[in-house]
Amino acid sequence: MGATKRSVRHMGVDILSAVRTRGAYADQLLKSTFESEAILPADKALLVELVHGTLRWRGQLDWVLAELYHRNFRKVSTILKSILEISLYQIRFLEKVPHYAAVSEGVRLAKQLGGPEWGKLVNGILRNYLRRESSIKLPEVRHDPVAAISVRHSHPDWIVRRWLQRYGESDTVRYCTYNNQRPCLSARVNLTKTSSEELIAQLQELEVTARRSEYFSDYLVLSGLVNPADNLLFQDGFFTIQDQSTALASLLLEPEPGDRILDLCAAPGGKTCHLAHLTQDRAEILAVDVNKDRLAQIGESAKRLGLSSIKVKLTDARSLSGSTFDKILLDAPCTGLGVLSRRSDLRWCKQPADLKKIVAIQIALLQNAARLLTPGGKLVYSTCSLEPEETEELLDRFLQQNEGFALAGTDVLPLQKFASRDGFFRSLPHVHGTDGAFAAALVRTA
Repeated sequence: MGATKRSVRHMGVDILSAVRTRGAYADQLLKSTFESEAILPADKALLVELVHGTLRWRGQLDWVLAELYHRNFRKVSTILKSILEISLYQIRFLEKVPHYAAVSEGVRLAKQLGGPEWGKLVNGILRNYLRRESSIKLPEVRHDPVAAISVRHSHPDWIVRRWLQRYGESDTVRYCTYNNQRPCLSARVNLTKTSSEELIAQLQELEVTARRSEYFSDYLVLSGLVNPADNLLFQDGFFTIQDQSTALASLLLEPEPGDRILDLCAAPGGKTCHLAHLTQDRAEILAVDVNKDRLAQIGESAKRLGLSSIKVKLTDARSLSGSTFDKILLDAPCTGLGVLSRRSDLRWCKQPADLKKIVAIQIALLQNAARLLTPGGKLVYSTCSLEPEETEELLDRFLQQNEGFALAGTDVLPLQKFASRDGFFRSLPHVHGTDGAFAAALVRTA
C-alpha cells in the first residue's frame, strides 16, 4: 500500500516542526511542498495561512497553551506542540473555520501522529480553551510593558525591549501590529513589456487585484495572488515580485546607461534586475554572490524579464578583487528584522548574538566594496534591517575610519518620503506600509 496522503493541516504541522527544530525557512518549505504535492489552489491558500498565521502568533499561542497545560509546556514534543499551535490558531484567529472542525482535525492528526494519548491530550486542551476563552487574560502593559507587548503582539521579548528603547511604547505596538498583519504582495512592472495600467487590467482578467504604489510609478500592490510562479504574466516576464522598499537602494544608486555596476550579495537578483531596467539594459552589471543555487536565480530572472546586461560571478564578496566600478550596490546580509511581516519565522530564529556576528560580516563587505569603487564613484549600502548596529552606527564607524568617503544625498523625488535628517533613507513598516529597509549612499572623494 502507498503512503497515506497528507492533509493540509498535516503539511502545516510538518513545516512548523521543521522551522522550530531545524531553523528551516517557512517559505522554502512551502515552495517545495507546492512542487511535490498535488494541491488545489484553495488548499494552497489555506496552507500558507495556517503556516504563516501560526508562526506570527506563536508567542501568544504558546503563552495560552502553557496556561492550559498542567505540566511544563516547554517539554512538550515539537510535533505535538505544532498540532496544538495550528489548532488553537484556527480557533483563536480564523473566523471561517468552525471551532468543532479545528478541534476534530487536531485530535485526528494527534491520533495519527502520536496515538490515542496524544488525541486525548489535544482534545482536552482545546476544549478547555473553548470553556475558558473569555476568562483568559493576557499580561497588562501597565505591569510589565516588555512581557505584555511580547505576549499580546507575539514578538520575542529581546526585540520588544530594543524597540521600546528606540521607538517608545506607541510606535513599538504599531510596529508589532503591522508585523502580525498579512503582508501586501508588491510587484515591479517590467516596463519594457507593458505599462502599469495595462498590467493592472491583465491581472484583473486572472482574478488578481492590483493598484498603483503610492511611492513608485513602476510598482503595484497585489491581492489574490497566492503562488506567483503559477501566474502566466509572471512566467512571461511582465512583472517580478518585489517589495516597494527594495526600490530605495536601486534608485539611490542612480544608475545610468554605460555605467560599470557591481551588485554585491546580489542573489536572488531582484535589485540586480531593477538596476538593469533603470539603465535600459545598457550598463555593464556584474552580480556577485557566494551561494551557487541562489546565484542561478539571477540568470533565470534576467532571462524571464528579457535582460542581457547582467553577468554573474560565484565568489565571496569579501575577497573579490580586480577591476573597479562606477557604481556599487551592497545589499548586505543582515538579521532581517525589518521584514518580520513577510518572514513570519524569522522573529523566532534570531537571537541577540546574531547581531554581533552579522555586523562583523557587514563591515568586512563594506570595506572591500569601498576598495572596488572608482574615485568619484557611488556606493550604496542597504539592509532589510533597521537595527542601529547594522545601519547608522556601522556607517558612522566606516566614515570615521575612511577619510576618502562622504555621505551623499539624492534628488530622486520618490526617495524624499523616506529621507531622514541624518542623511539616511529608511522605510518604516508601521509608517510606510512596506517592509523595513535602510539605505545610504557614499561617494569616493579621494
